[in-house]
Amino acid sequence: MKNSKEYGVKFAAHIKKLKKSCDPPEMDGPLEVLVYSQLLWESTSAQADTAWDGLNEVMGDWHELRVSTPAEVAEACHDTSVLAFERAKRLKLMLNHLYQRHHEVTMTPEFEHGKRDLRESIESLDGMTPFVASRWLLLCGEIGDVPVDDQLCWMLANAGCIAESASVADVSVWVCRQVKGDRALAVHSTLQAWVNGQSEAALKKRAKEESSAEAVAKRARTKSIASRKAAQQVAKKKKAEAVARAAAKKIAAEQAAIEAEKRALE
Repeated sequence: MKNSKEYGVKFAAHIKKLKKSCDPPEMDGPLEVLVYSQLLWESTSAQADTAWDGLNEVMGDWHELRVSTPAEVAEACHDTSVLAFERAKRLKLMLNHLYQRHHEVTMTPEFEHGKRDLRESIESLDGMTPFVASRWLLLCGEIGDVPVDDQLCWMLANAGCIAESASVADVSVWVCRQVKGDRALAVHSTLQAWVNGQSEAALKKRAKEESSAEAVAKRARTKSIASRKAAQQVAKKKKAEAVARAAAKKIAAEQAAIEAEKRALE
């Protein structure tokens, strides 16, 4: 990311300003961490907790969750957000991929790998996002990643800590480089508390900006269409004028030939 050093200073200063912390809830195993991490993606701790409780009330086991439809999963999670279907679909893809790998919904075999292979194994799961992979690796793989999703990326950009044009994937890698491994969990907890506290207001502002950007893009498209139509009309007019001139020239030439022939006969 451009101006990495400058943004690194701003990011470190911003982290120091954030006083609240939200520790990850205790989970029974790595599969539970994976599912909860997906529920937390582009969401808040309160919403993820509600979704987690809903899943545990409705779904008998992870296999039942795997074979449910995204709509059924979203309904069980009481998820009515715009990302409800995608969140559920990605979760199903991950569980299905694990089932295809191990012939059951389990993550126990994943720990047979070294840390490098473990990262590759988790990041390559169908439906995986940088946020979920980083959070799982942090909590289960003892790898010092800091989870970053679109909403956190937007909030960091809005706070001047990163470039607005930076992608989630780039920011995820960059943030991990700014934070020492033994500080990753503390930073994640701090950033999650920040998201939890600012999410509603931030999302409203984000939606307003996206709506404004969409309106600008729509006006640009309308203007472009109008310009193309005007250019097409001008081109059509010029073509008609050229055809008329060619026809007039042809008639004049034919008339001149007739007159020349008459003069020759006189």
